[in-house]
Amino acid sequence: MRVVLHFAIAYSAAICYYLLSRKLTFLVRHAILSGLIYRAVVYLFMHWVVLPLSAVPDSQAPLLYKVCEFVEHGFFVGLPIALSVRLYSGEN
Repeated sequence: MRVVLHFAIAYSAAICYYLLSRKLTFLVRHAILSGLIYRAVVYLFMHWVVLPLSAVPDSQAPLLYKVCEFVEHGFFVGLPIALSVRLYSGEN
């Protein structure tokens, strides 16, 4: 069930980015920078809003783990979303 929720959240993030990119064209023109910034926004929203409101127990993970997770989400979540939107919007 956790995997399904994780992918549902990732698809929701991609849909939100796509919808924002229709109004904010710099998200498409500057996809790499926008993807990295979007990664930070989604990550912080998840860790400061969604997780505290959920039933998930508070994580006491070491700082190094949290930093690695943050960087990993940039390369495997934020950038792929931004670059995919740019590719399929026709503005390469």
